[in-house]
Formats: sequence, C-alpha cells, structure tokens
Amino acid sequence: MDDICAIRQSSDYAAASHIPASVQWTPGDGGHILVNKSTKRLFVGRAVVHVYDHKLNCGPNGNFIKTDIGTFERAKFQLYAGKPNDVQFAEDFGDLFSNLKKIENMIATSSHHQDMLFTDLSARMIRFARPIFEKRAVTVANPYAQVYLEDVTFPTGENTAEERNPPMDNETRNWPVEEKYTSALRQIISHYKAVPLRVYKNDVFIEPTSVNETLQNATILISFSMRHTFLPKLKQDTFRANIEQILVLQGGGKLGNEFDNIDVRAGPITFSVPSKRKASTPVASTSKPLKTTKVGFTEPETSYPSQERAGDSMKGKERETDSASRSATAA
Repeated sequence: MDDICAIRQSSDYAAASHIPASVQWTPGDGGHILVNKSTKRLFVGRAVVHVYDHKLNCGPNGNFIKTDIGTFERAKFQLYAGKPNDVQFAEDFGDLFSNLKKIENMIATSSHHQDMLFTDLSARMIRFARPIFEKRAVTVANPYAQVYLEDVTFPTGENTAEERNPPMDNETRNWPVEEKYTSALRQIISHYKAVPLRVYKNDVFIEPTSVNETLQNATILISFSMRHTFLPKLKQDTFRANIEQILVLQGGGKLGNEFDNIDVRAGPITFSVPSKRKASTPVASTSKPLKTTKVGFTEPETSYPSQERAGDSMKGKERETDSASRSATAA
C-alpha cells in the first residue's frame, strides 16, 4: 500500500496517541463539533479502515429505505468499517477505536453513547455517515411544481416562481434515485440540495450510482469530522463520524466463492478432501458394503438387531409348533 509512512506520520492521523489531547468540543451544528485546540478550526481526522458489507447505504437514497419512515431531507449516507487487512493499519485500528472512545467521554453526559462506535461478538465497528442533503440558503424554483391553467391563461402580473427564485442546480435536479423515491425527492428539492460523497479511486471521482459497489469490502482512507448531540428525553448522547472524503486504496466488490459464474446444469462442483490416515497404514474396513438408493445416494447395508432377534424368536416358535404337531399326529 502506497505512502503508508506518510499516512501514519501525518498530524491528523486519528489513531495517533496525541489526538485526544489535541482536540476539544465546542458548540456548533445544533450540538457540538470537534475542533483543534490550537487552531480552533474543525478537526478532520484520517484513518485507514475496511468497509463491511453491512448496512452499506452510500447510494443516491442513502439510508432512506422506506418512504413511510422518516423524511428524505434527513437521509444519510452511511457505512460501517472495521480493522483493515493490511498488517500495519490493522495494528492501529485498536488505537483508533480507543481514541474515538476517549473523545466521546470528553463530552458525554450519559452512559449511553449511540450511533458511532459498535462492539459485537465478532468485531468492533465504526459507523461513518453524512447527510445527503444540505439546507439551501435561498429557495429555488422547483421544475416539478404543478402549474395551474388559470395561472398561464390569466396571469396576475406577478413574476413566476422561476423569475422570483433562482433555477435549480443540475446536481439536485438530476439526482439519480430509484423511481419509488422520486416523489419524496421532488417534495424537498426547492429547499434542499443534494451533495454527492467525495469518493475517489485512482484519483477518479466515483458517480453516486456506483459508490456502494466501489466501497463494498474495500480498504479506504477516510477523512472525517465529528459531531455530538445530547438527547435529554432519551438520556443518551449521539455521535457521528461525519464523512468528508474517501479514497479507495484496495479491493472493493462483492466477496466471491467457488460457486460464482458456474452453470448449475453443468453438474456439481467437487472438492478434494485430504485423508487423515497415512497411505502406508492399511486399515481394515468394518463397514458393510454400500448400496445405491433410488435417489442417488449410498448408504450401508444395515441390519437391525431387535428385528433379527424378533425374527429368530418367531422362527423358533414355528419349529416348536411343527414339532408338537408331528408328535400329536404320531400319538
């Protein structure tokens, strides 16, 4: 991986031991934002992480999955990341997680910290997210707004919406959501604009419709800021590692296996199973011969002792009955 030393030695490398002591929380953005103590500017850290294929919602609609839950203007891009495969950065991931935990504790007023750091039985994860839409400073004309016939036939003399408000930006107007989300999008675009994620691979910008596929199982260098909000009714602190930029360093794409791209009608895929016995050591077989069943699998000839004993008993009784009959006849 290129420039490993440069990344790890940079002053904003979020896994570095000096980071917690060099930052502080200050009011901003409806809650608190993390800034550098010396410059008082927004702190933007960098980290190398592996993107999990888990709740990866970095497409045009982000985590706005169900149109009857929430509103589109509050939707976010999000990804969950963990320890990268690169040995040096893998060693740093524990320090990164620890640093972020210390930074949380600097501002938290409750024991419930939500939305950024996660630990389960398999791994520790960091959730990175960012709003898809930004509030406009000035309302713009909505090209999809309904126009009534009387407004066209009998104008009032007032300026039209297009004349009163500036035109809509092409990015938002052509924001490539799926058809089922277009109605929700058109309701908000006069007041909100879509802002694509800054995602690059080999210095080439990744278009919004290709971001999910590009980030899936990739190793990335992510730049992020941090936000905090306290929710008094829920008595919990929420945190967000806000995505500023993503550079794809390695990999990306769906995990494959031996069964991918193979015609199912071509026959089963076979696997060689190594024997645990030494070839030079003969082992006497104790199993009975195999027979092939009608459904194509084999099973050993199996006898059932209880049935054999029952059969022998019946045969014995038959012999006793025959003997008694012969004796009676002879008598």
